[in-house]
Amino acid sequence: MRKSTKFLNQTIWLMIPVFMIFAMKAYADITPASEFCQRLQLSEHQCMEESKEWSEPLTLFKNHIIPTAISTADDVGFKVLILSPKWSTAYDIATKTIIEQFASQGLNVSYTLLNYQQDKDQAKVIIDIAENLGVDLIFSVGSSTTAFMFDYYSTGKLPVVSVCSKDPVSLYQVDGKIGMSQSNIAYTSLNIDVSTQIDYFKEKFLIGLSRIAIIYDINNPSSIQTQVSPLINYLEHSDNIELTLIEVDLNKVNDGLAPQMKKFIEGSQKPGDSIFLITGSTELFENIDRINKNAMALPVLSVTPSHVTSGLSSVLMAIGVSFKTNAKLAADYGARILQKKAIPQTLPIGIVDTPDISINFSRMPENTSLKLPFKFFEDAVVIYNHKGEAVRIDGYTQATSRCEVQDC
Repeated sequence: MRKSTKFLNQTIWLMIPVFMIFAMKAYADITPASEFCQRLQLSEHQCMEESKEWSEPLTLFKNHIIPTAISTADDVGFKVLILSPKWSTAYDIATKTIIEQFASQGLNVSYTLLNYQQDKDQAKVIIDIAENLGVDLIFSVGSSTTAFMFDYYSTGKLPVVSVCSKDPVSLYQVDGKIGMSQSNIAYTSLNIDVSTQIDYFKEKFLIGLSRIAIIYDINNPSSIQTQVSPLINYLEHSDNIELTLIEVDLNKVNDGLAPQMKKFIEGSQKPGDSIFLITGSTELFENIDRINKNAMALPVLSVTPSHVTSGLSSVLMAIGVSFKTNAKLAADYGARILQKKAIPQTLPIGIVDTPDISINFSRMPENTSLKLPFKFFEDAVVIYNHKGEAVRIDGYTQATSRCEVQDC
Protein backbone atom coordinates (compact mmCIF):
# COMPACT_ATOMS: atom_id res chain seq x y z
CA MET A 1 0.00 0.00 0.00
CA ARG A 2 2.78 2.45 -0.91
CA LYS A 3 1.85 5.92 -2.01
CA SER A 4 3.48 7.71 -4.92
CA THR A 5 3.15 11.27 -6.18
CA LYS A 6 1.99 10.11 -9.57
CA PHE A 7 -1.77 10.27 -9.95
CA LEU A 8 -3.10 9.07 -13.31
CA ASN A 9 -6.33 10.32 -14.77
CA GLN A 10 -9.43 8.61 -13.51
CA THR A 11 -13.13 8.62 -14.22
CA ILE A 12 -15.32 8.49 -11.16
CA TRP A 13 -18.98 7.58 -11.54
CA LEU A 14 -21.19 8.49 -8.62
CA MET A 15 -24.87 7.74 -8.15
CA ILE A 16 -27.02 10.21 -6.22
CA PRO A 17 -30.33 9.39 -4.49
CA VAL A 18 -33.64 10.84 -5.71
CA PHE A 19 -35.88 10.44 -2.70
CA MET A 20 -35.07 11.71 0.76
CA ILE A 21 -37.40 11.18 3.73
CA PHE A 22 -38.41 14.15 5.83
CA ALA A 23 -41.21 14.24 8.42
CA MET A 24 -42.22 10.70 7.35
CA LYS A 25 -42.98 11.91 3.80
CA ALA A 26 -41.02 10.99 0.67
CA TYR A 27 -40.47 13.47 -2.12
CA ALA A 28 -38.12 13.86 -5.07
CA ASP A 29 -34.89 15.59 -4.06
CA ILE A 30 -32.07 15.12 -6.55
CA THR A 31 -28.79 15.82 -4.79
CA PRO A 32 -26.51 17.89 -7.04
CA ALA A 33 -23.35 16.14 -8.13
CA SER A 34 -21.33 19.11 -6.92
CA GLU A 35 -22.53 18.47 -3.36
CA PHE A 36 -21.30 14.91 -3.41
CA CYS A 37 -17.99 15.94 -5.00
CA GLN A 38 -17.56 18.40 -2.15
CA ARG A 39 -18.14 15.64 0.40
CA LEU A 40 -15.36 13.62 -1.19
CA GLN A 41 -13.26 16.78 -1.69
CA LEU A 42 -13.25 16.32 -5.46
CA SER A 43 -13.30 19.17 -8.00
CA GLU A 44 -16.84 20.29 -8.75
CA HIS A 45 -16.14 20.89 -12.44
CA GLN A 46 -15.66 17.13 -12.89
CA CYS A 47 -19.32 16.37 -12.16
CA MET A 48 -21.79 15.66 -14.94
CA GLU A 49 -24.80 13.49 -15.61
CA GLU A 50 -24.07 9.84 -16.37
CA SER A 51 -25.44 7.67 -19.16
CA LYS A 52 -28.89 6.05 -19.16
CA GLU A 53 -27.40 2.53 -19.12
CA TRP A 54 -27.23 2.74 -15.33
CA SER A 55 -30.25 4.93 -14.63
CA GLU A 56 -33.07 3.56 -16.77
CA PRO A 57 -33.34 0.08 -15.18
CA LEU A 58 -33.53 1.72 -11.74
CA THR A 59 -36.49 3.99 -12.56
CA LEU A 60 -38.75 0.98 -11.92
CA PHE A 61 -38.18 1.55 -8.21
CA LYS A 62 -40.12 4.23 -6.36
CA ASN A 63 -37.01 5.47 -4.59
CA HIS A 64 -34.69 5.10 -7.54
CA ILE A 65 -31.43 6.95 -7.99
CA ILE A 66 -30.12 9.45 -10.52
CA PRO A 67 -26.60 8.72 -11.81
CA THR A 68 -23.96 11.44 -11.89
CA ALA A 69 -20.54 11.12 -13.48
CA ILE A 70 -17.33 12.74 -12.25
CA SER A 71 -14.70 12.43 -14.94
CA THR A 72 -11.14 13.60 -15.58
CA ALA A 73 -10.24 11.36 -18.53
CA ASP A 74 -11.80 9.37 -21.34
CA ASP A 75 -9.75 6.17 -21.31
CA VAL A 76 -10.52 3.65 -18.61
CA GLY A 77 -8.48 0.65 -17.52
CA PHE A 78 -10.83 -0.93 -14.99
CA LYS A 79 -14.45 -0.46 -13.97
CA VAL A 80 -15.21 -0.63 -10.25
CA LEU A 81 -18.59 -0.57 -8.49
CA ILE A 82 -18.67 0.74 -4.91
CA LEU A 83 -21.97 -0.47 -3.44
CA SER A 84 -23.34 0.88 -0.14
CA PRO A 85 -26.71 0.79 1.64
CA LYS A 86 -26.77 4.51 2.50
CA TRP A 87 -24.66 7.66 2.45
CA SER A 88 -22.49 8.16 5.54
CA THR A 89 -19.28 9.85 6.61
CA ALA A 90 -17.64 6.46 7.16
CA TYR A 91 -18.46 5.38 3.62
CA ASP A 92 -17.19 8.73 2.27
CA ILE A 93 -13.86 8.07 3.99
CA ALA A 94 -13.68 4.55 2.58
CA THR A 95 -14.57 5.70 -0.95
CA LYS A 96 -12.05 8.52 -1.01
CA THR A 97 -9.34 6.26 0.42
CA ILE A 98 -9.93 3.60 -2.24
CA ILE A 99 -9.75 6.23 -4.99
CA GLU A 100 -6.51 7.63 -3.55
CA GLN A 101 -4.93 4.20 -3.10
CA PHE A 102 -5.71 3.11 -6.65
CA ALA A 103 -4.33 6.40 -7.98
CA SER A 104 -1.12 5.96 -5.98
CA GLN A 105 -0.64 2.58 -7.64
CA GLY A 106 -1.11 4.07 -11.11
CA LEU A 107 -4.38 2.28 -11.82
CA ASN A 108 -6.63 4.01 -14.35
CA VAL A 109 -10.09 3.25 -12.95
CA SER A 110 -13.69 4.37 -13.41
CA TYR A 111 -15.85 4.21 -10.29
CA THR A 112 -19.58 3.76 -9.96
CA LEU A 113 -20.76 4.65 -6.49
CA LEU A 114 -24.26 3.39 -5.77
CA ASN A 115 -26.49 3.73 -2.73
CA TYR A 116 -29.16 1.05 -2.99
CA GLN A 117 -31.07 2.60 -0.07
CA GLN A 118 -31.25 -0.73 1.77
CA ASP A 119 -33.56 -2.06 -0.95
CA LYS A 120 -32.24 -5.55 -1.72
CA ASP A 121 -34.30 -5.86 -4.91
CA GLN A 122 -32.69 -2.68 -6.17
CA ALA A 123 -29.26 -4.03 -5.19
CA LYS A 124 -29.89 -7.15 -7.27
CA VAL A 125 -30.71 -5.02 -10.32
CA ILE A 126 -27.55 -2.98 -9.75
CA ILE A 127 -25.46 -6.15 -9.76
CA ASP A 128 -27.13 -7.27 -13.00
CA ILE A 129 -26.27 -3.91 -14.58
CA ALA A 130 -22.68 -4.22 -13.34
CA GLU A 131 -22.33 -7.62 -15.00
CA ASN A 132 -23.86 -6.37 -18.26
CA LEU A 133 -21.65 -3.27 -18.39
CA GLY A 134 -18.44 -5.19 -17.77
CA VAL A 135 -17.60 -4.04 -14.24
CA ASP A 136 -14.34 -5.65 -13.11
CA LEU A 137 -14.70 -5.45 -9.31
CA ILE A 138 -17.30 -4.67 -6.63
CA PHE A 139 -16.52 -3.12 -3.25
CA SER A 140 -19.16 -4.16 -0.71
CA VAL A 141 -19.40 -1.24 1.71
CA GLY A 142 -20.86 -1.76 5.18
CA SER A 143 -21.77 -4.89 7.15
CA SER A 144 -25.34 -4.98 5.82
CA THR A 145 -24.15 -4.86 2.20
CA THR A 146 -21.60 -7.59 2.85
CA ALA A 147 -24.26 -9.75 4.52
CA PHE A 148 -26.45 -9.27 1.44
CA MET A 149 -23.58 -10.14 -0.90
CA PHE A 150 -22.82 -13.26 1.14
CA ASP A 151 -26.44 -14.45 0.93
CA TYR A 152 -27.10 -13.46 -2.69
CA TYR A 153 -23.82 -13.28 -4.58
CA SER A 154 -21.23 -15.58 -3.00
CA THR A 155 -21.29 -17.65 -6.19
CA GLY A 156 -21.44 -14.62 -8.48
CA LYS A 157 -19.43 -13.87 -11.61
CA LEU A 158 -17.69 -10.72 -10.41
CA PRO A 159 -15.02 -10.52 -7.70
CA VAL A 160 -16.05 -8.69 -4.52
CA VAL A 161 -14.03 -7.10 -1.70
CA SER A 162 -15.69 -6.11 1.59
CA VAL A 163 -14.88 -2.77 3.23
CA CYS A 164 -16.21 -1.07 6.40
CA SER A 165 -17.55 -4.47 7.44
CA LYS A 166 -17.34 -6.39 10.69
CA ASP A 167 -15.57 -9.71 11.33
CA PRO A 168 -16.75 -12.31 8.79
CA VAL A 169 -15.86 -15.23 11.07
CA SER A 170 -18.10 -14.03 13.91
CA LEU A 171 -20.87 -13.45 11.35
CA TYR A 172 -20.44 -17.00 9.98
CA GLN A 173 -19.47 -15.77 6.52
CA VAL A 174 -16.05 -17.43 6.64
CA ASP A 175 -14.89 -20.60 8.38
CA GLY A 176 -12.31 -19.40 10.89
CA LYS A 177 -10.35 -22.65 10.61
CA ILE A 178 -9.85 -22.05 6.89
CA GLY A 179 -9.38 -18.28 7.08
CA MET A 180 -10.46 -17.55 3.52
CA SER A 181 -13.82 -17.43 1.77
CA GLN A 182 -13.21 -19.94 -1.04
CA SER A 183 -15.75 -17.87 -2.99
CA ASN A 184 -15.75 -14.76 -5.19
CA ILE A 185 -15.78 -12.54 -2.07
CA ALA A 186 -12.55 -11.40 -0.37
CA TYR A 187 -13.20 -10.18 3.18
CA THR A 188 -11.55 -7.51 5.29
CA SER A 189 -12.48 -6.79 8.90
CA LEU A 190 -13.07 -3.68 11.01
CA ASN A 191 -12.35 -5.77 14.09
CA ILE A 192 -8.99 -6.61 15.60
CA ASP A 193 -8.19 -9.79 17.48
CA VAL A 194 -9.56 -9.69 21.04
CA SER A 195 -6.23 -10.82 22.47
CA THR A 196 -4.54 -7.82 20.84
CA GLN A 197 -7.12 -5.45 22.27
CA ILE A 198 -6.83 -6.83 25.81
CA ASP A 199 -3.04 -6.73 25.56
CA TYR A 200 -3.16 -3.03 24.73
CA PHE A 201 -5.61 -2.32 27.54
CA LYS A 202 -3.91 -4.31 30.30
CA GLU A 203 -0.27 -4.77 29.41
CA LYS A 204 0.31 -1.35 27.83
CA PHE A 205 -2.23 0.97 29.50
CA LEU A 206 -3.63 -0.23 32.84
CA ILE A 207 -1.43 -2.88 34.41
CA GLY A 208 -3.86 -3.19 37.31
CA LEU A 209 -6.92 -3.65 35.10
CA SER A 210 -9.16 -6.34 36.57
CA ARG A 211 -12.69 -5.28 35.56
CA ILE A 212 -14.25 -4.37 32.22
CA ALA A 213 -17.86 -3.34 31.69
CA ILE A 214 -18.84 -3.52 28.04
CA ILE A 215 -21.81 -1.34 27.09
CA TYR A 216 -23.72 -2.46 24.02
CA ASP A 217 -26.98 -1.96 22.15
CA ILE A 218 -29.16 -5.00 22.77
CA ASN A 219 -30.84 -4.42 19.39
CA ASN A 220 -27.58 -4.45 17.40
CA PRO A 221 -26.91 -8.15 16.68
CA SER A 222 -23.81 -7.57 14.55
CA SER A 223 -22.05 -5.70 17.37
CA ILE A 224 -23.00 -8.47 19.79
CA GLN A 225 -21.68 -11.17 17.45
CA THR A 226 -18.44 -9.43 16.46
CA GLN A 227 -17.49 -7.42 19.56
CA VAL A 228 -19.33 -8.68 22.65
CA SER A 229 -19.33 -12.46 22.15
CA PRO A 230 -15.61 -12.70 21.24
CA LEU A 231 -14.78 -10.75 24.40
CA ILE A 232 -16.96 -13.05 26.51
CA ASN A 233 -15.34 -16.14 24.99
CA TYR A 234 -11.83 -14.81 25.50
CA LEU A 235 -12.24 -13.58 29.08
CA GLU A 236 -14.11 -16.62 30.36
CA HIS A 237 -10.73 -18.35 30.43
CA SER A 238 -9.04 -15.42 32.22
CA ASP A 239 -8.45 -15.38 35.96
CA ASN A 240 -7.30 -11.76 35.87
CA ILE A 241 -10.19 -9.81 34.31
CA GLU A 242 -13.85 -9.88 35.28
CA LEU A 243 -16.33 -8.94 32.53
CA THR A 244 -19.64 -7.18 33.21
CA LEU A 245 -22.27 -6.91 30.49
CA ILE A 246 -24.32 -3.70 30.36
CA GLU A 247 -27.20 -4.11 27.95
CA VAL A 248 -28.82 -0.93 26.64
CA ASP A 249 -32.18 -0.72 24.91
CA LEU A 250 -31.84 2.59 23.10
CA ASN A 251 -35.61 2.92 23.05
CA LYS A 252 -35.51 2.98 26.87
CA VAL A 253 -32.00 4.29 27.47
CA ASN A 254 -33.02 6.35 30.50
CA ASP A 255 -34.37 3.31 32.32
CA GLY A 256 -31.46 0.92 32.56
CA LEU A 257 -28.13 2.57 31.77
CA ALA A 258 -27.44 4.68 34.87
CA PRO A 259 -28.23 1.98 37.51
CA GLN A 260 -26.05 -0.60 35.76
CA MET A 261 -23.12 1.80 35.45
CA LYS A 262 -23.48 2.93 39.08
CA LYS A 263 -23.38 -0.67 40.31
CA PHE A 264 -20.19 -1.32 38.32
CA ILE A 265 -18.54 1.86 39.66
CA GLU A 266 -19.28 0.80 43.24
CA GLY A 267 -17.25 -2.35 42.67
CA SER A 268 -14.06 -0.45 41.81
CA GLN A 269 -11.38 -0.80 44.49
CA LYS A 270 -8.65 1.51 43.20
CA PRO A 271 -7.81 3.78 40.24
CA GLY A 272 -6.98 1.87 37.09
CA ASP A 273 -8.72 -1.37 37.99
CA SER A 274 -11.92 -0.72 35.99
CA ILE A 275 -12.96 0.67 32.60
CA PHE A 276 -16.13 1.12 30.59
CA LEU A 277 -15.87 -0.12 27.00
CA ILE A 278 -18.47 0.73 24.37
CA THR A 279 -19.06 -1.15 21.13
CA GLY A 280 -18.93 0.37 17.67
CA SER A 281 -22.65 1.11 17.37
CA THR A 282 -23.34 4.57 15.91
CA GLU A 283 -26.67 4.76 17.71
CA LEU A 284 -25.01 3.89 21.02
CA PHE A 285 -22.34 6.55 20.51
CA GLU A 286 -25.07 9.16 20.10
CA ASN A 287 -25.56 8.68 23.86
CA ILE A 288 -21.89 9.29 24.70
CA ASP A 289 -22.60 12.41 26.78
CA ARG A 290 -24.97 10.43 29.00
CA ILE A 291 -22.44 7.56 29.25
CA ASN A 292 -19.59 9.94 30.17
CA LYS A 293 -21.70 11.62 32.84
CA ASN A 294 -22.65 8.30 34.42
CA ALA A 295 -19.05 6.99 34.26
CA MET A 296 -17.89 9.56 36.82
CA ALA A 297 -14.22 8.81 37.65
CA LEU A 298 -13.87 5.72 35.46
CA PRO A 299 -12.45 6.05 31.92
CA VAL A 300 -14.67 5.32 28.91
CA LEU A 301 -12.96 3.57 26.02
CA SER A 302 -14.17 2.25 22.67
CA VAL A 303 -13.31 -0.41 20.10
CA THR A 304 -13.93 2.12 17.30
CA PRO A 305 -11.48 5.00 16.57
CA SER A 306 -14.32 7.09 15.09
CA HIS A 307 -15.68 7.41 18.65
CA VAL A 308 -12.76 9.71 19.48
CA THR A 309 -13.89 13.15 18.33
CA SER A 310 -13.15 16.80 19.06
CA GLY A 311 -14.68 18.46 22.10
CA LEU A 312 -16.21 16.67 25.05
CA SER A 313 -18.62 14.38 23.19
CA SER A 314 -15.99 11.69 22.88
CA VAL A 315 -14.50 8.67 24.59
CA LEU A 316 -11.08 8.97 26.21
CA MET A 317 -9.39 6.47 23.92
CA ALA A 318 -10.13 3.92 21.23
CA ILE A 319 -8.02 0.98 20.15
CA GLY A 320 -9.26 -0.60 16.94
CA VAL A 321 -9.33 -0.22 13.17
CA SER A 322 -10.20 3.11 11.56
CA PHE A 323 -12.33 3.30 8.42
CA LYS A 324 -9.33 4.67 6.53
CA THR A 325 -6.97 1.88 7.58
CA ASN A 326 -9.54 -0.77 6.68
CA ALA A 327 -10.18 0.89 3.30
CA LYS A 328 -6.44 0.90 2.55
CA LEU A 329 -6.34 -2.84 3.14
CA ALA A 330 -9.45 -3.37 1.00
CA ALA A 331 -7.94 -1.23 -1.78
CA ASP A 332 -4.77 -3.34 -1.68
CA TYR A 333 -6.86 -6.50 -2.07
CA GLY A 334 -8.81 -4.88 -4.91
CA ALA A 335 -5.67 -3.79 -6.75
CA ARG A 336 -4.18 -7.28 -6.50
CA ILE A 337 -7.38 -8.79 -7.89
CA LEU A 338 -7.61 -6.28 -10.78
CA GLN A 339 -3.97 -6.90 -11.73
CA LYS A 340 -4.45 -10.70 -11.62
CA LYS A 341 -1.99 -11.02 -8.75
CA ALA A 342 -4.58 -12.69 -6.51
CA ILE A 343 -8.06 -14.19 -6.55
CA PRO A 344 -10.73 -13.61 -3.88
CA GLN A 345 -11.06 -17.32 -3.13
CA THR A 346 -7.58 -17.61 -1.62
CA LEU A 347 -7.05 -14.19 -0.04
CA PRO A 348 -6.95 -14.47 3.76
CA ILE A 349 -9.33 -12.38 5.85
CA GLY A 350 -7.84 -8.88 5.89
CA ILE A 351 -7.13 -8.16 9.57
CA VAL A 352 -5.00 -5.25 10.76
CA ASP A 353 -2.23 -6.48 13.05
CA THR A 354 -1.31 -3.12 14.59
CA PRO A 355 -4.42 -1.25 15.71
CA ASP A 356 -5.09 2.46 15.36
CA ILE A 357 -4.94 4.42 18.62
CA SER A 358 -7.01 7.58 19.04
CA ILE A 359 -6.98 9.75 22.19
CA ASN A 360 -8.96 12.70 23.50
CA PHE A 361 -7.27 14.00 26.66
CA SER A 362 -10.25 16.19 27.53
CA ARG A 363 -12.09 13.00 28.48
CA MET A 364 -9.52 11.98 31.08
CA PRO A 365 -11.56 11.54 34.29
CA GLU A 366 -11.11 14.33 36.82
CA ASN A 367 -9.41 13.67 40.16
CA THR A 368 -7.62 10.62 38.82
CA SER A 369 -4.02 9.51 38.85
CA LEU A 370 -4.36 7.72 35.51
CA LYS A 371 -1.60 8.38 32.99
CA LEU A 372 -1.46 7.31 29.38
CA PRO A 373 1.84 5.65 28.42
CA PHE A 374 4.19 7.82 26.39
CA LYS A 375 4.25 5.04 23.77
CA PHE A 376 0.52 5.57 23.20
CA PHE A 377 1.14 9.28 22.73
CA GLU A 378 3.82 8.49 20.14
CA ASP A 379 1.79 5.89 18.24
CA ALA A 380 -1.64 7.56 18.25
CA VAL A 381 -2.90 8.55 14.80
CA VAL A 382 -5.47 10.95 16.28
CA ILE A 383 -4.95 13.15 19.36
CA TYR A 384 -7.09 15.89 20.89
CA ASN A 385 -5.61 17.89 23.76
CA HIS A 386 -7.07 18.62 27.21
CA LYS A 387 -9.34 21.24 25.59
CA GLY A 388 -10.61 18.76 23.00
CA GLU A 389 -8.71 20.53 20.21
CA ALA A 390 -7.12 18.62 17.36
CA VAL A 391 -3.39 18.08 17.78
CA ARG A 392 -2.82 15.18 15.42
CA ILE A 393 -5.15 13.90 12.69
CA ASP A 394 -4.33 10.84 10.56
CA GLY A 395 -0.81 10.96 11.94
CA TYR A 396 -0.21 14.60 10.93
CA THR A 397 0.40 17.33 13.49
CA GLN A 398 -2.10 20.17 13.30
CA ALA A 399 -0.62 23.65 13.07
CA THR A 400 -3.47 25.28 14.99
CA SER A 401 -2.98 23.35 18.24
CA ARG A 402 -0.15 22.10 20.38
CA CYS A 403 -0.02 19.36 22.94
CA GLU A 404 2.84 18.46 25.19
CA VAL A 405 2.80 15.18 27.09
CA GLN A 406 2.62 16.96 30.44
CA ASP A 407 -0.34 19.23 29.57
CA CYS A 408 -2.45 16.75 27.58
